[in-house]
Amino acid sequence: MKTKLISCAVIAALLPFAALALDTGVSFAVYATPAKPYLEINIEIAAASVNYKSVDSTHLQAGVETLILIKDGERVVNYEKYVLLSPVVEWPENLLDAKRFALANGQYTLEISFQDINDPENKDTYTAPLIVDISDRMYLADVQLLRGFRPDQSDSPFSKNGFYLEPLPFNFYEAGAVLLAFYTEIYHSDKAITD
Repeated sequence: MKTKLISCAVIAALLPFAALALDTGVSFAVYATPAKPYLEINIEIAAASVNYKSVDSTHLQAGVETLILIKDGERVVNYEKYVLLSPVVEWPENLLDAKRFALANGQYTLEISFQDINDPENKDTYTAPLIVDISDRMYLADVQLLRGFRPDQSDSPFSKNGFYLEPLPFNFYEAGAVLLAFYTEIYHSDKAITD
């Protein structure tokens, strides 16, 4: 009986560690500029899935090492490796990030690796095919789902065309959503639409 009780206590003590798994959301869209197309990647990491550490008696911070690879076959054509740090907070909050990469037209693979800096075993990987095909014909950019938006003129990576766009890096809206917001761009409509 005593052995059974100790076994149950050990299992109960280890359960929180086994349940923790990095919960990442990634969405991406291809947009055009006069010079060349670019890829925009939006990342969200759930606060409950990353280990926050104390920085002082009342504040916490978390970090996730992030490696973004854009590959053409096995050849890496663009990459970025960095640590995505949360702000110093009193309560854990989701980590958000946006990155942009210039890319030529072509077929690629997007690979993103995530690793909790406070727990190297807590990691996740995202892989998806990526097609960049922007021409001089009328073109509708990829649709980016939004959690919300507001007017904004800052230099935030989430600001675009005078609005702060809070990305929803999943392929669905949250259950409590009352507004189905999205962002896209239309190119070369002047060439396709006549009076």
